[in-house]
Amino acid sequence: MDYDYDIDVMDEMDEIDELVEQYLSDHDDEEDEEEAEDDPVPPHPVDLGIVSVQHWINGKYGMGICVTGVYDDDTKTALCAISKQEKAGDLCLNSTGDAVNCVQALLICKRRWNSGFSPLFDDALLGTLERYQLDHGIPITGKLDEATLKSLVS
Repeated sequence: MDYDYDIDVMDEMDEIDELVEQYLSDHDDEEDEEEAEDDPVPPHPVDLGIVSVQHWINGKYGMGICVTGVYDDDTKTALCAISKQEKAGDLCLNSTGDAVNCVQALLICKRRWNSGFSPLFDDALLGTLERYQLDHGIPITGKLDEATLKSLVS
């Protein structure tokens, strides 16, 4: 009889072990869900080109925008202000300076330019800007005119 009792106790202990394992398993899932809520997936993928533009804006102009890798409203506003400050609309082939970098930054943010920053408005940049204008139904001027700027920051 004692032997049967031991078997019953062992069975109950096995059942308790299974319940404990199930309990722990259930709570591990809750912790994983809590961790997932604490570390949400960003709504947009991070773009390293945009990260470089945001670093350029902060380093060159000290604007202090968040470096997110997303072409957000702060980045658009900063680039719009910089383009006006640097008179980027006056650029033409072989122009140099920060205004050229502003045009490149705008095109990087629209995933149209992947050649980084260069101080020269060369044939490649001119062709990219004209192609952008053509693709968006903007008169092809090869300049960062109001219509082009508006499209690039939308």
